[in-house]
Amino acid sequence: MSHISEPGQLGHRSGPLQHPLDIPAARRSYMAATVLDWLCSPLMLCIAVLTLLATSNNTVTPLLSSAVTLGLIALLERHHRTEAWAHIPRKRQDSRRPDAVSVAAAGAAAQVALLAVAMSFFGHAVTAGHAPAEAVSLGIGVVLGTAALAVGTAAWDASRHAVPAGRMPPIVAIPTGAFVVGLGLVALASWPTSGSAAMLMAIGAAFAVAVQVACWMLRLIPTHSSCGLPALVDRLATSGSRR
Repeated sequence: MSHISEPGQLGHRSGPLQHPLDIPAARRSYMAATVLDWLCSPLMLCIAVLTLLATSNNTVTPLLSSAVTLGLIALLERHHRTEAWAHIPRKRQDSRRPDAVSVAAAGAAAQVALLAVAMSFFGHAVTAGHAPAEAVSLGIGVVLGTAALAVGTAAWDASRHAVPAGRMPPIVAIPTGAFVVGLGLVALASWPTSGSAAMLMAIGAAFAVAVQVACWMLRLIPTHSSCGLPALVDRLATSGSRR
């Protein structure tokens, strides 16, 4: 892991707080972490599941492949974010500074647009009979679970008056969550469901919540942890950045 050794820049622990965006050497890692954070968000999980359910002949593969992929992206995001913050002594880290509203809004707009496209694609597959009957209820459940996550995290951050690194500020997250809730209600009202719809929707919602919680927990693993997959991801990301 690289550290800044430029004289006068970070030589004392007392001084103004700093953010990776303030340091040229840390910006690339921080922006990479920001993009990866978008890619492993609840909305992107929903997009991946709906797209795969629409193109698969079963309901297990889309769920498993989406969960594994998002888990790997979460580990990469954690690596790059830790790499960015490593340029600043811990006592001088401005960890409470939220991302710029314009950046968060651009990320949210892209995710919402992709979700609308994925829902339209999935709805077309359902009406054309290309998706299994169980996939419809699972898809609705995932959308509703995603809506609950979007609204819940936005409300939690707003109540604490603090936004963790990588999360949308409430001014962006609350409208995004409301829009996703609207999409979920549209899906619930317009997509036909099977006889066991309630159970499958509950499974889909629980899956969305469980995968996101797992992604959050993966980011809490210490960077220098020697446990299996996280350590392997760190080594691969480090070796790739040196090339």
